[in-house]
Amino acid sequence: MGKVKEVEESLGAVFLQRPQVFLTGLGISTFAWLVMGGEFFFMLRYLGVPVTLLQMAGVLTAVRIAFLLPSPAGIGTLELSLFLAMRAVGIDPTCALAASLLIRSRDMALGLTGLILGGSVFTWSSHIKEV
Repeated sequence: MGKVKEVEESLGAVFLQRPQVFLTGLGISTFAWLVMGGEFFFMLRYLGVPVTLLQMAGVLTAVRIAFLLPSPAGIGTLELSLFLAMRAVGIDPTCALAASLLIRSRDMALGLTGLILGGSVFTWSSHIKEV
């Protein structure tokens, strides 16, 4: 428990001594949540899922919590949280499968893009060293 108390005291000190740092972090976090919420809302609209703001916020919160669970590579946690959350707010659970496929496809496309760009930069930089 000593480490937890130490972290709390450090955060309290930052909040009291440098409130602009706290407010900047809060602003960045709020912006990130708004972007994630907008992306999630548009994804559900694209799938034809009629969703209210409250339903979307509940489902998105469940999805974000699923990413924090300590399971290897998040296997199944996203899918299960989408299924349970959508079912809880009265949305057809088959939409959860479609949403999880879109989310996983987007993540794979972004990862593959990064891998290709990283590999090309690595190849390019090692090619320059040879010359």
